[in-house]
Amino acid sequence: LPFIDLYKTYFNIPIIYNVVPIREIIFSILLPGVFVIFSSILGILKLLKKEPVELIRGDDNEKVFKFIDFPLLDRFNFINKIMIKYGLIRISRELVMITGIAFAAFLLIYGFTAEREIRGIVENTFNRAFNYNYMYIFNETLRGEKYREAERFNVIYLTDEKNSNVIIYGIESNSKMIKLTNLKGENADISGLVITKPLAIKLGVKIGDKVALKNNVDDKIFMLTISDIVDINLGNYGYMRLVDFNQTFDYPEGSYRGIFSKVAYDIKKSILFLEQDKSYIIESFKNTIEPMRKMLSLIGGISSILSLAITYVFSNLIINENRK
Repeated sequence: LPFIDLYKTYFNIPIIYNVVPIREIIFSILLPGVFVIFSSILGILKLLKKEPVELIRGDDNEKVFKFIDFPLLDRFNFINKIMIKYGLIRISRELVMITGIAFAAFLLIYGFTAEREIRGIVENTFNRAFNYNYMYIFNETLRGEKYREAERFNVIYLTDEKNSNVIIYGIESNSKMIKLTNLKGENADISGLVITKPLAIKLGVKIGDKVALKNNVDDKIFMLTISDIVDINLGNYGYMRLVDFNQTFDYPEGSYRGIFSKVAYDIKKSILFLEQDKSYIIESFKNTIEPMRKMLSLIGGISSILSLAITYVFSNLIINENRK
């Protein structure tokens, strides 16, 4: 499907061999039981080592009180001193509560952050960086100014050393359809090859490095210098000036294979390789990530409930013990 091919250029899609992961489901069910059984055995063994009188009298509390009775507490008044001592009697319980709440807070923050980043992909990439509404790629190279209200570009499909697809665009030097800003928020230096942030991470390169890209049609390898990294969070894309692009990849001077446009053109399908409506891409992308957004919202809800449950349970335990 065309959109699946487009989506594969944005992300590394894992290969799913089985729809129902039976082994993982069984492991996720048994693993908590193993921890519970192990913890229960340790607790029972610890209790069996004690005398019945010790369990009734609660000598542990006296030991704790003696252990924490040091001069540092003398600066506090009597009530605060008692509160600190009672808090330290069951310090393991407080640590469990703090860890549980911290984990729930982590899930909550992760859910909100991930959802914001997903929403930012559409806002920052499709709306800020890509200012065109329609993109047309032709079957062959063209010359001249046939589409005067559009902006010309050239394109080539290459692969890196790991055989991943890399799409290089040659755009106008003063392009208004593609706005390239680097990671500092400044206009990108397009004197060489400018690549997107995901591609830079995948290739493990930085500004000034050289990267080898191969044309699978004729197996020719091009050594290109990274002049900047742009703040675009989607796609294995690279950008060059159209003049430099044609010279580097041996295209005729002034030639182009595609146009960016604000308005739709009535172009014969027979001469088109690809026709792309940006609004359709945005809507399709939103529909694709909608299940992920719902899952992240669910994680946020579960983490809130988990945090409240942990606080409620341990608070009740502390209150009931203080009543005795």
